[in-house]
Order: sequence, then C-alpha cells, then structure tokens
Amino acid sequence: MKPNAYLELLRPLNCVMAAIGAYIGFAISFRAIGFSAEAFLLMLSAFLICGAGQTVNDYFDRLVDQKLHPKKPIPSRRVAAKNAFVFAISLFFIGILVSALANQAAFIIAIAFSVLLIAYSAFLARIKWIGNWIVALGTGFTMVFGATATGNYGVVLVLALSAVLANYFREVSKDFEDMEQDRGFKVSLPMVSNPAIARFFVSSLLVLAIIVSYLPFAMKKFGNAYFLTIVSTANLVFIYSIISLSRKNYKTAQSVSKIAMIAALVGFLSGALG
Repeated sequence: MKPNAYLELLRPLNCVMAAIGAYIGFAISFRAIGFSAEAFLLMLSAFLICGAGQTVNDYFDRLVDQKLHPKKPIPSRRVAAKNAFVFAISLFFIGILVSALANQAAFIIAIAFSVLLIAYSAFLARIKWIGNWIVALGTGFTMVFGATATGNYGVVLVLALSAVLANYFREVSKDFEDMEQDRGFKVSLPMVSNPAIARFFVSSLLVLAIIVSYLPFAMKKFGNAYFLTIVSTANLVFIYSIISLSRKNYKTAQSVSKIAMIAALVGFLSGALG
C-alpha cells in the first residue's frame, strides 16, 4: 500500500477543480465573493465525490489499462483492484455524508451523481458517445451543487449549461485525438458517425455555449466589466479551438479548449465582484 499511488488514483488536480467549481456556483448564487461553513462543506463534498469517480473509473478500466496505461496504480499493482474499489466507495460515502451536512438539495445531487459516476465507469465509459455527456454534466453541476447553499439557481443554471456544452466539445475533441488508441476498447462519437458531421455537431454546441455565456449579462441579470472582458477572452480561445478542430488538429483543439474553460470559470467568478 503506497499513499502516493492512492493520491494518483484520486487525481487531486481534477478534484481541486471540482471544489473550485462548487465555490464558483456558490459565489454566483450569493452574488459576492464570500465564504461560509456551508460553502466549505460543498467544496469538500465535490472534491471527495470527484476523487471517488476518478478512482472507480480506474477500477472498471483496469483490464483496458493493462494494455494502454500499464503504469497506472492498479495495472502496475501498486494498488490492489479490491482496495481501489473500497477506497472509491469510501470516498463516495464520505462525500455524500458531507453533502448531507450542507443541505438537502446538495445531498440529493451528491447521491444522483455518485450513481451516475459509477454507472459511467461500469457501463458508459466504453460507450463514450453517451458517457461524454455524464462527464460534461458533472462539470456543470459542480456549479449547481455550490448554488444549493443559497437556492438561487437562475444565473448559475445558465452558466452551468454553457460549461456543459463547452466541456462536451472538449471531450469529443479528445476522442478524435484518441480514436486509434480507443479502437477495439471504446466506442466514441467519431467512430459511430461521419467525422465531418461530428466535428460540425460539437462545434455548433460550442458556439451555442459561447452565446449562452453572454445571456445573464445581456439580460442585465449578472456580470460586470470584468465578467465581460474575461469571458470574451475565453470565448476567443474557444473559437480558436473550433478552428483547430476543423483543421483536424485535435490535440490543440482539446488542450486549448481546456485553457478556455478555466478562463471562462474565472470570468464567471469575477461576475460576482459586485
């Protein structure tokens, strides 16, 4: 048993991003950059459930990873498969328990997404053209999760929708990049549809995400000059990722869109600055 191997299973950077997403949802709904015990509980719960999802995914992918990613903790035998599964279930349980200490709505969302993450890993990770939506929804719902602290969901739901669509674009862009590696192991959108149509479809969704990101500001419901500037900068980067995808530069499309997503989240948070 090596603690660093368990940390590797957890993917702490992804978990920190989930916690930050929950805080952004809290700040947007609160309309201020503040903090509370409830916000902390929601961030902690998001961190734990994200880590559980990452770990259980590695558990169910262990046979595939033996061929594709043999250095991961389970195929390299640094963590026994059974121990990894127990670790994942423990994280899910603690994450759900922490959410219950925050509020009832968070508790319901935590249970729902724990079930979805397990279902994704057990059944849908190999059917990636469906599973991608679970991953994308998880990204957007961290913000909704944070908003349960106030119950003020209006603007958060709009911005969460933008985040879901943008993340779906990135997931499919990565599927294009990994298509040859995934062949025989997973079924992705580029494999089950005409690649040109798939590129057009996900690019259209990202254009919609860009439009949606401006709606709260356009309707004078949320935002300020910081919000408009940072979100517009992020959207320009998103447009570049669309161009990269159209040119079949898949690695650039997915990596650049990830940078744009982080910038957009910073922009969303800046909108809560009074």
